[in-house]
Amino acid sequence: MKSLKLTLFLTCTAILVRSQTQETIVAWNSWVNWSTRTADQGIASNLGISVLNTSGANTPTFSDAGDGAGQRAFADGWALGANVKDWRFQFSTLKYQNLKFSCRMMGTSPLTSFLGPRDFKLQYSTNGSSWTDVPSGTLQAGNQTYFNSLSNVSLPSACNNQATLYLRMLMTSNTSVTGLLVNAGQSHIDDISVVGVSVPEPATDISLSNSVLLVPSSGGTISSGTTVGTFSSVDFNLGNTHTYSLVSGTGSTHNSSFTVTGTTLSTAAALPAGTYNIRVRSTDNDGQSYEEAMTVNIIEPDPINSGSRKRLSNMGPDGNTSFFGNNPSIAYNSVNNEYLVVWSGDDNTSPLVDNEYEIFGQRVNASTGAMVGSRIRISYMGANGATTHRGSLPSVAYNSTDNEYMVVWEGDHNTGSLASTEFEIWGQRIAGSTGALNGSMIRISFMGTDGNISLDATQADIAWNSTNNQYLVVWRGDENAAPLVDNEFEIYGQLLSNTGTLFGSRIRISTMGTDGSTNFGALNPSVTYNATSNEFFAVWSGDDNTAPLIDNEIEIFGRRINAAGVLQGSQIRISNMGVDGNVNFAASSPDIAWNSSNNTYLVVFRGDEAVGALVDNEFELYGQLIAASGSLQGSRFRISDMGPDGNTSFGASNPRLVYHQQLNEFWVSWHGDDDAFSVDNENEIFMQRISASGAETGNNDIRVSYMGTNGSILFTAVNGALAYNSTNYKVLAVWHGDDNTAPLVDNELEIFGQMLSASSGLPVSWLSFTARKQDESVLLQWSTASEQNSWYYGIEHSTDGIRWKQVGKTDAAGNSSLVNKYQFTHQNPATGKNYYRLHQKDIDGKSGYSSIAIVNFDLAKNLTVISNPVQNGIIKFQIAREQFINLYNSSGKLLYREKLNKGIQQINVSGYAKGIYVLQSESERVQVLVQ
Repeated sequence: MKSLKLTLFLTCTAILVRSQTQETIVAWNSWVNWSTRTADQGIASNLGISVLNTSGANTPTFSDAGDGAGQRAFADGWALGANVKDWRFQFSTLKYQNLKFSCRMMGTSPLTSFLGPRDFKLQYSTNGSSWTDVPSGTLQAGNQTYFNSLSNVSLPSACNNQATLYLRMLMTSNTSVTGLLVNAGQSHIDDISVVGVSVPEPATDISLSNSVLLVPSSGGTISSGTTVGTFSSVDFNLGNTHTYSLVSGTGSTHNSSFTVTGTTLSTAAALPAGTYNIRVRSTDNDGQSYEEAMTVNIIEPDPINSGSRKRLSNMGPDGNTSFFGNNPSIAYNSVNNEYLVVWSGDDNTSPLVDNEYEIFGQRVNASTGAMVGSRIRISYMGANGATTHRGSLPSVAYNSTDNEYMVVWEGDHNTGSLASTEFEIWGQRIAGSTGALNGSMIRISFMGTDGNISLDATQADIAWNSTNNQYLVVWRGDENAAPLVDNEFEIYGQLLSNTGTLFGSRIRISTMGTDGSTNFGALNPSVTYNATSNEFFAVWSGDDNTAPLIDNEIEIFGRRINAAGVLQGSQIRISNMGVDGNVNFAASSPDIAWNSSNNTYLVVFRGDEAVGALVDNEFELYGQLIAASGSLQGSRFRISDMGPDGNTSFGASNPRLVYHQQLNEFWVSWHGDDDAFSVDNENEIFMQRISASGAETGNNDIRVSYMGTNGSILFTAVNGALAYNSTNYKVLAVWHGDDNTAPLVDNELEIFGQMLSASSGLPVSWLSFTARKQDESVLLQWSTASEQNSWYYGIEHSTDGIRWKQVGKTDAAGNSSLVNKYQFTHQNPATGKNYYRLHQKDIDGKSGYSSIAIVNFDLAKNLTVISNPVQNGIIKFQIAREQFINLYNSSGKLLYREKLNKGIQQINVSGYAKGIYVLQSESERVQVLVQ
């Protein structure tokens, strides 16, 4: 899949015009940080650093008495303090100007022996020793029961853009608030704040909302005036607006093919598939400008079968219909760039015997579709050789933090106090790099009393929480704990740690109908994880009598669950099939996926609806978009078109979907019979692309599978599943099917797979791609077996595996049948996880990606000051890697700059004045007090 490529070219102008948005630079209002007297509000550099104090008077404390407006600071010890004692503040104003100061003050006067000071004036200092009056900064404090205020007093321009600025409210007379002399009284101060606007700076990044355009048909063009996407900018100056234009310079080859109106980029001509290079300038309302070169890709539409169909299972001897594989599930491994396909099957490989059903798995190369390693036996239900115990209906999730899979299934196991045919949910961890089983089989559900076969758990699904590194397993369960009774089926869930440990209690997710009634129930749960909200969303089909619904009216429902396993909001009704109160129309078999770009969900389901040309018992697939909050977005929409409308002989079943991050769209698959490609009752796998807004895109009802002879109902494909490859942007579709391609025979069910891609492959045969630490840098090495028309490799870096930036470029071999080896060193990796991939570009405009490699640099601080305050004239500090270190005085003047090695270092400041200094590394800055 071709992608939009962003390459950075930075230009800065020197035009400085005021920025309009006023921000709180620092404020002491709520006093939640009273123990350290640090600021409660303000910019990040002031929180936890800025200090409120007194000079000459006693140490401040706080009170919430008197004015009813919350806590305020107060101090005593003001007697004989004229022009000596003060309230004092220090903080940073770096990158801010047009500063204004506010506060309110009061003095005590309950007794003539306890009188607080009245007269103050505001002064500033840039070095902490010499002070200057602020015009209009005088204040007479209120008397005991009320405050007088300074409001938005403008600070002089000398206060702008200071690493450390000092302000003080200086006591200017010994007169108290009653006109007598100050003695042992108190001064109270509250609501201290400094606001300002940011110094104009250029934007630091431009983004284009859309990543790719698709031509409407093979060999077609995008028409003139087609919207590509909208621009947005990253700007330190809050509230700035930006105008965009196409400008000449590096990367502006195809500027004439596009036009910009406001923030929208559109085509200016009819354009065929290809790669187009433009250069964009963002200019803000301060006159600052920034430029980037961008590559817009226009590609041919529609996923196509990429390569040949793959047979993934080998259950029993070929040609023998007694053995089978069915109901596959699939997950993608982003670390190894491979899939794990799991299924339930019957195999006679010793010690197994015929009719002994277990869960199996197979690793699959995500680039080639080739099988990796041997088939994996995952479940061990009952004793080997016993056909009375079985595992079925598996689901699998991948954990990229630990590079391992978790597989869950419904199983009948007679371990301990369990009885034969007592079904519970089981799980097994599998190493992502080797396919080996990690630890023992895990029992996840506990429905009813052990030994009671009337109560069970079935239909499991699983999702992994990437934030907390945990899983949520959901299932359909039958429980008789009051107020529930036997045969009252609801949806349950259980949180698991990354090691498979159950934590927290079992969660009841659904509430269908009245508790204690077996007339209502839930089934077929599906669950997904939302990394933005850090919560899960489970959906199911169910029978509920909440008005206007009635008994036996089946619809789709959902519920949000937070990371702690707590239900969020109310149970949500998602589908509306037919008229409420009519049991002839139903919705079933839901699946759900999360859109990480828009933070929305798509729920798909099988539905029966008589709208327009459709009639009762004509089953098609439908979809419903849902906001992160759980509210429905827009109307339900139809996805599949199986056979002629109005004909109940054709239909769609078992929908499954994935989110395609590169295209920002969903891919939905199902099995169905359709007269456009085959004949009635010839079930094959189909798919449809759905945009993020819920519109069909590309060709309608793309046929994925071709089982047996076309037009013969003897061969079928059913129960498919999908997984998205975030490295190569491909999707692997799997299903169980009946095919007579030798050595297989009719009615011999196996697991098959088909790679789907939105673009043709690249003429590069990858051998390897690795990344490893090399001191404080990362060494990337890769090799290819052969190359044809290859142009270059762009080295891309990410800190989250989602947003990528090119950090280097290496020319490719062009045309070669020999092994070619390459390497590149990334000199400035980030703290924490660093993701790397290669963007391979071909001479004719095709492009593709390597697998993803990850290198982790410990989350230690880059810069740590060992002694602060400094009392011996030596600033001692530690840095995590070799880099430039700067030292500034409180006026922002550079005093020292040197490239230092990692480890403990020191700077001699014995010749400098006492005060605040700023020590700055390449990524952090620390204020140091020299005493």
